Amino acid sequence: MIATTILLQHSWAGLAVAAALSLAVLIPLRAQIRPWMKAIRAYVIMTAVIAIISGVHFAPFSFDWEAALQTIQRFSGLLLVMMLGLPLMGLVTPLRVQRSLEQTFGWLSRFNVPVMSIALTVTLIFRFIPLLAGEWERYVKIAHARGKVTTAAGSLPFRMLLPAMVPYIRSLLRMAEQMADALEARGIGHPLAMPTQGLRLKFSREDIVIVITAAAAAIILFLIR
Repeated sequence: MIATTILLQHSWAGLAVAAALSLAVLIPLRAQIRPWMKAIRAYVIMTAVIAIISGVHFAPFSFDWEAALQTIQRFSGLLLVMMLGLPLMGLVTPLRVQRSLEQTFGWLSRFNVPVMSIALTVTLIFRFIPLLAGEWERYVKIAHARGKVTTAAGSLPFRMLLPAMVPYIRSLLRMAEQMADALEARGIGHPLAMPTQGLRLKFSREDIVIVITAAAAAIILFLIR
């Protein structure tokens, strides 16, 4: 609800209120945001570059501040939505995501909607994103340990990106193959498989408070859009 109403903002005042509400959510979650600071900085730099490109005119040479600011405004809303979603990686386990989707939309299975397959796909995406980041950090540490680079820890120079990508992609393919074997061994995807559900989520008082708070924030953003 909050993400949708943030994307509806078309004024700086509305975006400022959206930023204030987002900060109120993100300040207690700063520990979950910290691992993604590099991605956030890269997004901000990309936004600045695109804004400059959108504002430059060559016939005659001039700079359109209105076009640049409009670009910044649109990308800023997307940044707020992205930052609200990033803590979910650390707060919600992939299994709970899968169970929430199955419990919420499981009734659609009566209409031949592949709810289980969709939920499993979303779960694997949540699982693979931190694995991808962790595997890349492992290769960067290997390069630093072998003395191949002298850049800051956690980064590689541009000239080494291509040589590092080849073993990195091979490692990802090997991980994907191992995960496919594990899923097959557990009977996932078999037409006669009857999955057991050891975990069942329940709506708690804290969940109700979160939903009511989010609804109130969404109403405020909707009224000032």
